[in-house]
Amino acid sequence: MSIPQPPDDPETRNIIEKLASFVARNGPEFEVATRQKQENNPKFAFLRGGEYQHYYQFRVQAEKTLLQQPPNPFHLPPPNMPPAPTSMSHHSSRPTLPPFPGPPPPPGSNGPLPPWTQPPPPHIFSSGPPPMPIPPIPPPPAVVIEQAFQQQMQALQERLRQSEINLAAQRDSMQINKKTKVQENIRAARQARITAQATESNININELDQATLSIIEACTKDNITTGRNCILNYSQTTLQAETICLYLIDRSLAPEATFDARLHLIYLMNDILHNCIRKGNDEIRMQMSKIIVPIYCLAVDQANDERKQKLVKVEIL
Repeated sequence: MSIPQPPDDPETRNIIEKLASFVARNGPEFEVATRQKQENNPKFAFLRGGEYQHYYQFRVQAEKTLLQQPPNPFHLPPPNMPPAPTSMSHHSSRPTLPPFPGPPPPPGSNGPLPPWTQPPPPHIFSSGPPPMPIPPIPPPPAVVIEQAFQQQMQALQERLRQSEINLAAQRDSMQINKKTKVQENIRAARQARITAQATESNININELDQATLSIIEACTKDNITTGRNCILNYSQTTLQAETICLYLIDRSLAPEATFDARLHLIYLMNDILHNCIRKGNDEIRMQMSKIIVPIYCLAVDQANDERKQKLVKVEIL
């Protein structure tokens, strides 16, 4: 394949070679962009099938081949191609490699030794002066040590304080849980005793529950009368009277018992006591006299000033 001849015009040749170098480096998109931009420029006619199109394509391929190969210091221009003028060639900016040195002179000759056979200067491998010794770090002053000690002591004291607070909270929680558990066990034992005695003395607990719950919810005259009659009906014997009073105590000590619930039970017991005095029913009166004061005290613990006035009226009665 023959090599296309370059243009005689140095400017045209310079344009072709520079554009070929750019296209080889940046891709065919650069050629398309140049063709569109220089559409009406006659100096770029080689992009549109002009006279030097083949030379341009040859230069593009040559530049691509040159980019794919490592640089060769012995590269020569293609044969039959006159070199471009130095001032216009794009190769003018490439550095010129130094000549390759020849073999060393034979032994015994007086010629100078090649540079690579001479020993390197001593400063190249010299490690320089020995490094300066690092002085030891002085110990911290006594003030710094004292401050650090005080900070550690304060941190330890704070940890001890927090530990004491946590232990106290745990102890209180355990005491509350223990107290609650004890109260639950006591109430369970009391209710078991009430059930056993009610069965033994023929007391209907369901009827008693209905009568007292009606009074707790609404302390009306009719409910008080119904509750009094129910209790007096089941208070004929000492065991029955004792069971009834134990039942009223359990109602007053229930965790859900409010001030109004205890006040209404006091109203009920006060009415029963007055009835016992009139009719001479000493059995239930003696048993109920033992529990009305403790129940009264339970109500006082829950009372504010207004509620205490209600309790005072009961006391007057």
